[in-house]
Amino acid sequence: MTLNPKQKKQIELQVKAHAIPWKYTINVPRAVAKPVLRELVMYPGVLQPLSSGHFGQFLNDHPEFFEGERVLDMGCGSGALGIIMAKRGASKVVLADIDENCCANTRENVRRFHVDARCEIVQSDLFDKISGKFGLIVFAHPYFGASPVLPAIPVTRGMLDDGQLIAKFLDTAKAHMAGPILMPYLHMAGKTNDPAAQGPKHGYHVETLEERNLGVGYQRGSYSVYALHDKSRKEQR
Repeated sequence: MTLNPKQKKQIELQVKAHAIPWKYTINVPRAVAKPVLRELVMYPGVLQPLSSGHFGQFLNDHPEFFEGERVLDMGCGSGALGIIMAKRGASKVVLADIDENCCANTRENVRRFHVDARCEIVQSDLFDKISGKFGLIVFAHPYFGASPVLPAIPVTRGMLDDGQLIAKFLDTAKAHMAGPILMPYLHMAGKTNDPAAQGPKHGYHVETLEERNLGVGYQRGSYSVYALHDKSRKEQR
């Protein structure tokens, strides 16, 4: 799969924005007057919460999806989404990522925001080392349909995938669902990794929870937050 010129330009912009060779901090979401998290630590090579920062705002504003629940932040990166859920009332948060550097970054941020008691960090390739069921699963997955540039640009693991990751995730997530999956999406990325396009192929009903146009930050344009429900059974908590 290849990117069109607009998508390629977007990836080049994001890669440039991440070319920082030392630890630094950002607010989540970026470029808003009242961020949900201030001074989130970022490690070199870890994807910043870009449009997923707005997803973090959505989670902060809608704790009814996870209050009192055991929840999973899949592909946690810096840990922002899981930390927001821990701060807003989740009983237990498992934060999982395949990348050791991301897990280390998440571990520092969990301590920084004083949510250690509610959080568990697991290095795992999707659900390989994850057990049990979750009242909510969140996954800010790669949007753009191409292979990541590894090992040269590690951060592209969070930006690019040729469609295999979302397919594997959707096929393996059902065994761990006691509630919905929430996933954000930036529509300029196309259909390859769009949960609304791919979810029904894997037995999910897809509900649109939010639609908006992002006008600030490195990722701009039409954006949605989806809830995916397993059509084969009722979600039991």
